[in-house]
Order: sequence, then C-alpha cells, then structure tokens
Amino acid sequence: MHGKRLLALICAVGLGFTLAAQADEAAGIVSDAGFGKLTLKDKKDVVRQFSLSQKETRYSPEDWRPAPGDSVTVTFTQTEGRRGPVLVTSLVKLDKAGPSTIVNLKSPVAVSVTEYGRTGIKAKLPDGKEIKFTRHSGTVYTPAGWQPAPGEKARVTFRVQPARVGLGLNYLADSIEKVN
Repeated sequence: MHGKRLLALICAVGLGFTLAAQADEAAGIVSDAGFGKLTLKDKKDVVRQFSLSQKETRYSPEDWRPAPGDSVTVTFTQTEGRRGPVLVTSLVKLDKAGPSTIVNLKSPVAVSVTEYGRTGIKAKLPDGKEIKFTRHSGTVYTPAGWQPAPGEKARVTFRVQPARVGLGLNYLADSIEKVN
C-alpha cells in the first residue's frame, strides 16, 4: 500500500517538473491589455493573446500593469481550454515603458489637478501623464475643508494596491495637500 502512494507521489512530482519545464517566453509590444488578457505583437508581426490571472500572474516591476505600447517579455505555458489552446501567463516583465505607462512613481508626488470628484482626484504628473488618486476614509485634505479645483497644484501622498476587480492598480491617496 505504501509503495503505491510513494510511486504516485514520485509521478506527481515528476509531472510537476515536466510542466514547469514547458514554460516558454515571448517578447513584443502590447497592442491590447484588457480584463484577464494581454495581446502581444512580436517582431515578426505575430499576434498572440495571453491569459492573465489575478492569482497566478506576477509582474516585474510589481507596481506596474501592462498597457498598450509597452515592450514586454512574457513567460507562459500552453494548456487546453474549452475552446482550444490557452496561453497562461506566469510572469510579465516590462522591458521598455510605453507613452502612457506610469512606472516607479514615488510618494509623495507634486501634481496639477485636472478633476475633483467624490472618489478622488485626477491629476497630471510633472511628465504630463494623467493619473487618478482614489480617496478613502482616512484621506486628509490640507488645508482642512479644501476641495481641489482644476488647475490647482497639490502634493499627494499615496500607496499602491492591486485592484480588487480586474488586473489594474489603485493609487490610494492618504493625503492631498494644496501647494501655492
């Protein structure tokens, strides 16, 4: 009885190593990044769609998510899905940021407010890219009672969290301070 269990365990471990060895890489430019998928066009104009998972896909750097125009390297395995082969992604690594990608943003940051609403502010970063800072129950506005208006300058202290729904990132504003 113990011999059969040991043999089953050895076979399972061997199968795990075999599946891990089948991982492949692809590099190219992101042409579309949507809910649970990534479309990549490589140097030979081959377009492939990769499946992204909130639990299994890792990103390098961690505080970045793919956007159209990014140059990336994808590590993936091919599995069989209900409708045919599926390319399951385990790692997406940023090689070169695209024109709208925000990467390595450090807190606090000086911004120019473009919109203010119930959920937070939209602002323009010094490099011209737009970002949304979401407020939460602990967000502090300085001076007290101040409501940011478009065109005003502010300093935002924030933290980055993976989105609860989807595969994006949320920039949570801990404090928004008016800058004269």
